[in-house]
Amino acid sequence: ELKERDFDVERQSVEARVDYRPNQDLSAVVAYGYNQSDLIELTGLGAGQGINWAYNYAQARVQYRNLFAQVFRNWSDAGDTFLLASGNPIVDQSAVNVFQIQHAYDLNSKQRFTYGVDALLTRPNTGGTITGRNEDDDDLNEYGAYLQSETDLMEQLRFVLALRYDQHNRLDDGVLSPRAGLVYKLQESQTLRLTYNRAFDTPTSNTMYLDLVARPDVYGIGSLFSESLGFSPTVDLATQGTYRGGYEGGLTFRRSNGHPMYRSSFQPVFQQQLSLFGLSPGDAGYPIDNDGYINMHDPTASGLMWGIGRATVLQQLQPAQPLLAGLIAQQAVALGADAEAAQAQGDAAAAFVLQQGLPSMVPQQLAGLTNSMLILDPSTATFAPTDGAYDVPRTEPTITQTIELGYKGIVAKNFVFAADAYRTDIEDFVGPLRVETPNVFLDPSSVSSALAPALAAALADPENEASAQVLGALDRYQYRV
Repeated sequence: ELKERDFDVERQSVEARVDYRPNQDLSAVVAYGYNQSDLIELTGLGAGQGINWAYNYAQARVQYRNLFAQVFRNWSDAGDTFLLASGNPIVDQSAVNVFQIQHAYDLNSKQRFTYGVDALLTRPNTGGTITGRNEDDDDLNEYGAYLQSETDLMEQLRFVLALRYDQHNRLDDGVLSPRAGLVYKLQESQTLRLTYNRAFDTPTSNTMYLDLVARPDVYGIGSLFSESLGFSPTVDLATQGTYRGGYEGGLTFRRSNGHPMYRSSFQPVFQQQLSLFGLSPGDAGYPIDNDGYINMHDPTASGLMWGIGRATVLQQLQPAQPLLAGLIAQQAVALGADAEAAQAQGDAAAAFVLQQGLPSMVPQQLAGLTNSMLILDPSTATFAPTDGAYDVPRTEPTITQTIELGYKGIVAKNFVFAADAYRTDIEDFVGPLRVETPNVFLDPSSVSSALAPALAAALADPENEASAQVLGALDRYQYRV
């Protein structure tokens, strides 16, 4: 059940900090912060109604001469927060723990080294509402080490060179991040610099582990088929990261004969119909494997898809029976029949057309049916052909490389002037959520090629009473519309 938005914003926060400095060489800081809010939160899953969402942090750091170390922890509790699009609750009691240590060493007056290590440990805890099936396998461990050198090549020129290495538990390879810079002092108040920097952003827990149903029955077919099938074969719009259930290589399609395989929400009907044909799992010609996958273009499965679609379309025509009966009765009255007789004639003719005529004309089986794969375009709510690249690779770190030339100085003793020219290249950029998985349909051209001749033959048969009555009824319906 969807709930209304509450646009009011309420926040309460508190912070406390204690500094300790017994002498010039030693200092220590301990800090704690708490923030609780009620507001609309723009999350990576869509807008959420934040209710009693609380964030906490605790930090302790110490510095002794050139040695610096700190540890801090951020954690949250989403309270009674829920997603506005679906009304589903958001449970988030996750935490991030960070450890850092850094030291600087002066080799001489012209050479300084800075080096350190750090660790970032992310521990999602979402009760299955965000990371779903990945809930018990969604930790992130990131470790890094770095070394930076600062060298005064001459009185006016300083050279900075740095290298950082990071390792991520969900990435096969570590990431190297070099940095270099030249700073030239034109005058005491003017500097010119040239820098190069390669940085990275590692995949977040959402991009890796996200697993939830964003919109149940996104196409509305559950209610469409429920009456004719006795259950709702819903197709849910799921939001997923690229790590799932231990498959670290991304999301890939199972393939057979060079084509991707698929699964169907109509599988219970497939199995029921196949049992009526005397086919059981494991038999030759059984189109569904042990894991529920079906081959593309499988003639048996495509025939079952046609049968379901045919039965549902005919079922959806039943509500039109009173309208069709009325149109036939109106024509009978115009030809001289009395109202009661005309209505009886209309009722009988409409019942025959919709319950016997059309079902007898539309074939229950069609040969030569094939499948097509189309992908949903949310911006137009239509389906478009795919580019054939169905697999989704695992998310890689976003690499950003920047080269910059800059100047800063005091001009005419009164003005500060700064100018920068830079170029940035980004690789493996992580964008917003998008639809990746295509849907399988009966190929329209194969359906048309098989169905058109069958209908044409039925309609052209002068001895077919059903075709004559159907054509007459359709003529009346078209005239009325």
